[in-house]
Amino acid sequence: FCQLLGQEQGKSFHLQTGREWASSLLIDQTVMWVTGGLNHKDGEQFGTKLASTEYISLTETETTPGPDLPIHVWGHCIMPTEEGALLIGGVSDEHFSSPKTFIFDSASESWREGPEMEIDRYQHGCAVMKVGEKRFAVVAGGYSTQIGGMPKVELLELETMDQWKAGPDMPFELMEFTMTTLADGAVLAVGGRSGRDFMGSLVKFSCQESIENCTW
Repeated sequence: FCQLLGQEQGKSFHLQTGREWASSLLIDQTVMWVTGGLNHKDGEQFGTKLASTEYISLTETETTPGPDLPIHVWGHCIMPTEEGALLIGGVSDEHFSSPKTFIFDSASESWREGPEMEIDRYQHGCAVMKVGEKRFAVVAGGYSTQIGGMPKVELLELETMDQWKAGPDMPFELMEFTMTTLADGAVLAVGGRSGRDFMGSLVKFSCQESIENCTW
């Protein structure tokens, strides 16, 4: 089920596949791409991990099938790149929770493996951050099979796609939250869960001149 806000009456419609813990990104001002997630059917104790995706028309409120993901995954994160998109972490049939990433080429609609993170993650936050003239993928928090709930942060320069580098920890462990890019190029972590507590916090992350000088 989807609902578009900001309109006088609002518009609602249904996805072609029910999805929990999916991830999405805005392709442009008219299309959103919804990826993966868990599908629950009546009588099943556990959901089925999905590799399918859907494009949502924000003007026609219609959905059409999109290209499949390279893995069946939920609790992942997906963000835009110049090439197309970057799929990060999650719990999958193929790798369980892993540090793996995958790069999507929108021109050929094909996937290839990207650089691995230092830590496996799921239900984490991610966003694009601008530092000077460079753009970085930022991943923060989430759960790890190594650590559990965590405050750990990693950054990847999107132009080179070379190697993830550790950033400063979040002020507290945080999972199941949203992260978004601000107009000044910094990123904002919104809400989420820390231990057993549900958080109402807003936490800003920014870097001055280089990723060696970043603060929360």
